[in-house]
Amino acid sequence: MARSAEHQDYCGEYRGKVEAARPANFAYYQSRFEQYKGRLDAALFGEELVRALGKSGGDVLVRKALNNELADWLKLRGLEGEAGRMDERGGVPERPESHLLP
Repeated sequence: MARSAEHQDYCGEYRGKVEAARPANFAYYQSRFEQYKGRLDAALFGEELVRALGKSGGDVLVRKALNNELADWLKLRGLEGEAGRMDERGGVPERPESHLLP
C-alpha cells in the first residue's frame, strides 16, 4: 500500500481513466505524475531523507506520517534528527497536531 487505501483506489481509478482516454500519452502522464510525487515528497520530508530511503522512500514516509508513526520509525533507524528538521522545512512536524491552532 503506497499512500492510503482510499488514495490508492482513487489513483488507480484515475490512472485507468487516463490510460483509456489517452493510451498513446499514458507513459508521459505517468512519468510526470512520478516526478510530481517525488518533488512533493522532497518538499515534505527533505530530499536527502527521501533519497536515502530509496525508490519507495516517499511512500514509506507518507504512510508512517499518516499513521503517526514517523518519529518513532525514524528513531529506530537512527534518523531521529530528521524529524526535527522537517519542522524547519515546513513539512510534517514530529507531532502532526502541533501545527494546529487552538
